[in-house]
This record gives sequence, C-alpha cells and structure tokens, in this order.
Amino acid sequence: MSKKSSTFILLLITLFFFSCKKKDTSAPTITLKGDATVFVQLNGTYTDSGAEAFDEHDGTIAAITTDTINANFAGIYYIVYSATDAAGHQTDATRSVIVRNDADQYVGNYSGKTVLGVNTSYFQFSLATSTTLNNRIWYVGYATANNAVIYADIRHDTVSVPRQSVDTGSPLQTHFYSGLGSVKIISDTLVFEINYTDSIPAGTVSNGISTYKKSNL
Repeated sequence: MSKKSSTFILLLITLFFFSCKKKDTSAPTITLKGDATVFVQLNGTYTDSGAEAFDEHDGTIAAITTDTINANFAGIYYIVYSATDAAGHQTDATRSVIVRNDADQYVGNYSGKTVLGVNTSYFQFSLATSTTLNNRIWYVGYATANNAVIYADIRHDTVSVPRQSVDTGSPLQTHFYSGLGSVKIISDTLVFEINYTDSIPAGTVSNGISTYKKSNL
C-alpha cells in the first residue's frame, strides 16, 4: 500500500471517529448541598453548605458563587451557583436564605387596654420587629399615649421596656417610659401584659398596667 493510500485511510478513520463522537448539547446539572431554603437567626452566623456540579461529558466540574448574606440585617437573600462545561453550556441553581427576627411571630395588630388608677383607656396597638436587633420589637401605643412609638426586648416570654423618652400628648411634652412584663397565649389569644412607669421632667410619675391582645392565632 502506498504512503498516500495509508494517509488517506488514516484520514478517513479519523473523520469517522469524530463524526461518531456524540456532540455536547446538554448543560451540566447542579445539586445544592443542604436545603434550598434556609432560615437564619438575625445577628446569628451563616455558613453556606455549597453545591456540586456534574456534566455528562466533562464529569465533575466546579459550582461557583460570589453571593453572600448579611446576618445582621433581616431579609431574603439568594445564593446563586453557576457551573459551565467545556462546551460553554451554563447552569444556575439558587438557594434562598431568610434572615429573620425571632420575634416575628408577634407581628400584627392588637387591642390595647391601660389601667391607671381608677381610669381605663382602650386603643389599638401595632407591633413590628427590628431588622437589625434580634428579639427587639417596636410598637405604637404605650401607657396612655396612643401615638407613642416604643421599643422593647423579648427574652424567654419576658418583655423588657428600657427607659426611653417620647414626645407625646397634648400639649406636647416629653415622657420617660419604662416597663417589664410578659407575653403568653391564653385560649388562642396572644397577650402582652406590661407594668409600666410614665414620668415627666417635672417629676410626676405614673404607674399602671397595659394589656394588649391579638386573637385568631
């Protein structure tokens, strides 16, 4: 067989081999390690579990992400992993990370009642949670001031209201509020009960009890 014939045959075999080789038309797959949705305590720590990627032509390949979360700010974060095979096909996979305040269970609108001596006043109470401090709540309506915005901390069903000043009332004046109480469930009703102190710079001090209720739990 001549040299030219051998070269021609070798070329035909090479062309046949590459024509029979399956073309890469599929993208890699990504498998998240751990859950697709993760809950993280506000001010806590978070370590992502990672992900694995596999391509039917290239085998195990890298699953890469540059996303991070801020565990000191409540919200929903997304960790997006990407994997690209040798043919340029890309696949993404996403994990949702929810940073939340442990006090979120108390968010909502309440019916409020304050007893101060022989006087009783009724009002609505609205509670929200801090986005930066775990177990801290904010609410509108305290003592006898329906429009007072107060913060408090909840620890093991104990509600603590640190001393703070609020400009409220008519005429407008500065009040100093503080208090201590509890949160509990009574007959499917969430109840906040706080013994409070309300004082003004002139020296007048009032002590009473506020009860806030949220039904239909």
